[in-house]
Amino acid sequence: MKHRAEQRLRGVGSLALTAALVLVATGILVNGCGKEEPEAKEIVRPVKMMTIGAGAGAGTREYPGRVRAAEEIQLSFEVPGRIVELNALEGQAMASGALVAALDPRDYEATRDRDLARRNETRADFERNRTLYERDAISLRDLEVVRRQFEVAEANLKQTEKALSDTRLYAPYDGKIAGRLVENFENVEAKQAVVVFHDDSYLEIKASFPEAEYLRIRDLGEVKDMTEKLSPKVEVSAAAGQVIDAWVKELRNTADPVTRTYEVTLGFESPAGVSITSGMTAKVIITLKGATGTTRIPVAAVVAGEGGQSTVWVFDKASGTVSSRIVTVGKMTGDKIE
Repeated sequence: MKHRAEQRLRGVGSLALTAALVLVATGILVNGCGKEEPEAKEIVRPVKMMTIGAGAGAGTREYPGRVRAAEEIQLSFEVPGRIVELNALEGQAMASGALVAALDPRDYEATRDRDLARRNETRADFERNRTLYERDAISLRDLEVVRRQFEVAEANLKQTEKALSDTRLYAPYDGKIAGRLVENFENVEAKQAVVVFHDDSYLEIKASFPEAEYLRIRDLGEVKDMTEKLSPKVEVSAAAGQVIDAWVKELRNTADPVTRTYEVTLGFESPAGVSITSGMTAKVIITLKGATGTTRIPVAAVVAGEGGQSTVWVFDKASGTVSSRIVTVGKMTGDKIE
């Protein structure tokens, strides 16, 4: 009996232990199946950043341009004809009054001789009739007819003499042949360009300025006063490192229809020992006195801060943080603002 009782107690103990394990396991399963609350995570939003340079410190601005001679013209004959002498070689220096080219003068000489004879004839008639008038041999009306004939002949002679002189083309000032547009023994029309002639001792450069900068320069006043206010200088690529003083010559009042920029022309002299010619690339440097360095940023980067002040957010790379900074805004062009 004792043995059976021990077996029964041993069976009850095993059953109780199993039930306990099941409950524990069930509790684990129940707890495992319960929904956990997700942890709240901070959403990181990407932000566009742009690196801003030091700007054009001290109000300095630089613009590319191209050099050209301040005095450049196309020389042409005033009359048509066949070229019989052409002394123009590209790059050749010529003194003022030097012969550049000449036309065959024979037809013009023949016309001049004919008109000269006619002038002499009418002049003799006029002198003879004036004597007759003084003697009351002819009327004043008869004398006036002869006088008009003489005056017409005199005018015709002057025209043909000028035409003859126009068969020779001379250099208008000291300069160089920049280009030859015709060949010797070629027939040319009146006003047809024969050579391009320029004086490269005085040079100029044309640079395109964006609208905002052009308006700022224009507001300085008269063109004649802009040189002092802008202190313009030129740096030519062929003479890198040498900065040449310049002066403002003119500002174009209309924008380029494609680039929407405004052309500003500056003049300068070629320094001694430096060969600068038309077509060379160069850089215009101006200084807006009293202006601080500026830079252009997207309009969207400027926000209203406390008190309505314009601010931008500045990223500190070292600390990985951003901070607001009050800025002074200027002119807006398109989607950019100074």
